[in-house]
Amino acid sequence: MISQFDADTFTGEQRFTYVGTGSLGAKAQGLAHIKQLIENNFTPSFQPGIQIDIPLMTVLATGHFDLFMKQNNLYAKISSPLDDGQIVHLFRNAQLPAQLINDLRSFITQINGPLAVRSSSLLEDTMSEPFAGVYATKMIPNNQPDVEERLQSVCEAIKYIYASTFFKQAKYYREATGHSIQEEKMAVIIQKVIGRCNNSRFYPHLSGIARSFNFYPVGLARPEDGIVEIALGLGKIIVEDGVAWAFSPAYPHANPPYNTPRDLLKQSQNYFWAIDMKESTSFPDKVSEKIRHKGTKAQRHKVKNEKLSFKTNMLVLKMNEEPMRNQEINNLTYLKKFALADAEQDGMLSLAASTYKAEDDRFVMGIIEPGPRIIDFARILKTDQIPLAELLKTLLRSCEESLGRMVEIEFAMTFPRADEHSAHFGFLQVRPMMVSRALVEVRAEELMQADVLVASESTLGNGADTSIRDIVYVKPQNFDVKHTPAIGREIEVLNQKLLTAKCPYILIGFGRWGSTDSSAGIPVNFGHISGARVIVEATLPNINFIPSQGSHFFHNITSFKILYFPVSHTGKLTIDWAWLDQQQAVYETDFIRHLQLSAPLHVKVDGRTRRGIILKE
Repeated sequence: MISQFDADTFTGEQRFTYVGTGSLGAKAQGLAHIKQLIENNFTPSFQPGIQIDIPLMTVLATGHFDLFMKQNNLYAKISSPLDDGQIVHLFRNAQLPAQLINDLRSFITQINGPLAVRSSSLLEDTMSEPFAGVYATKMIPNNQPDVEERLQSVCEAIKYIYASTFFKQAKYYREATGHSIQEEKMAVIIQKVIGRCNNSRFYPHLSGIARSFNFYPVGLARPEDGIVEIALGLGKIIVEDGVAWAFSPAYPHANPPYNTPRDLLKQSQNYFWAIDMKESTSFPDKVSEKIRHKGTKAQRHKVKNEKLSFKTNMLVLKMNEEPMRNQEINNLTYLKKFALADAEQDGMLSLAASTYKAEDDRFVMGIIEPGPRIIDFARILKTDQIPLAELLKTLLRSCEESLGRMVEIEFAMTFPRADEHSAHFGFLQVRPMMVSRALVEVRAEELMQADVLVASESTLGNGADTSIRDIVYVKPQNFDVKHTPAIGREIEVLNQKLLTAKCPYILIGFGRWGSTDSSAGIPVNFGHISGARVIVEATLPNINFIPSQGSHFFHNITSFKILYFPVSHTGKLTIDWAWLDQQQAVYETDFIRHLQLSAPLHVKVDGRTRRGIILKE
């Protein structure tokens, strides 16, 4: 049951509440739907050994966003061009509605420990165009002794989420989907983080993404068997960094397709993300009165209007005195990257890791023996100790039936301590997958035709396009990983021009598009290349990579039905670079060229065979 938040009666036991009027946003509504499904179908007896739930949460409905924007005259203030940092500063200096602060104070008084403050906009994760990863999420420790300091942290996180509605990436995304800012409003989810705290590091044993359709099946797996990607620590490593252990829920014992154990070790997870509980911000206290509630629980909840007004004003004053840090734009204020040795010290690797034995070139399950660790979750996937694969198969099927289409879910888990009987599975999010079923055929002999510009046998997507005349490509002769940030900025500017001109284009570059690691590809987010209808990820002798999968970036590619071509320089199918270089460019820099052809190219991707071709005009 979802209940309205009541500051006078909230005890911290109510697991799903909402604050205010208006919509809960698409993400929160999706969780409300799944909450009912879990309660009806996944009782404790269904899967012994795993407790399944949606972590405790409250939702700030869109009415508070409307009031916040109106009271602070923010629509008028953002009408002039502002960069993301200026928008954050503007929103940070604005004042949240007084009643909302009162409700948040009551919530924070009862809830200790890390919180995820997430976006839940009207357009986000809708059935037609999921806005995966477009808006912000903030993780906060929420462990300061002073309730008012914790309240300040959550208020700043909320205002950051509100501000992200107007960030450049969100603007680009709305333009690409044909939506206007008038159609968008922001609700906010405040949710407890699943995890354990060891040595001031808070993180789960396992975070994961599961999809009911697999675009890259290997071995015996079929596309409809789905795909799961899991990692140690917070899910940031999967959705942003693209690092994870992948398996089919139908064949959890099968290892990913690597040539040798040493290759697998080299490509596997070697760090994790956690909330650093030592870095809790202590805001400067320059007011004469310590702002605290005293007295009984009922008295603490019952705040007089005049006292609330004073406390709200003092809270805003203290927030405004705190200078904005650049890290806040990247959500790294409290998130820290740690080595696997730290997780071993924390006692978090026993079920997550195996050990590499160099003398035998093989992996041994567990961490009893010395040697390099690999995060492969072998004791989970290759034994019946925790039946994760079976649970995910059932959960994906149930979500598909409930939503009426293929789905993607996000989750986190903690494993049981010695004195506990059950692992804890926290269901964090569900969103639809967009999979085209149109029949397109690409025969094997077509891949070798003379008029082929790009060919691949590992494409993503399904469909044909005969309307694209523009190509943007990175020059192979000038490519160097040290220049990838500059290349990303140039492409962002050109993408905006092509979007404005309503010119879809083919984008060709090296390494992963969207990687946060500039040495693994070009560090752009989806908004920077949102006008591309076809994306090509190529390799060079000095840059090999694992194709984009397991991230918000990847989800947006599939949701927008963008056709994706991975092409290796070592394969028989390559790119006709000579033809590209012979065409006249309408725009050129040291790193990129923009071609506008007199006739459209012909693009075909066969989703059944994964063959794809781009034919020259």
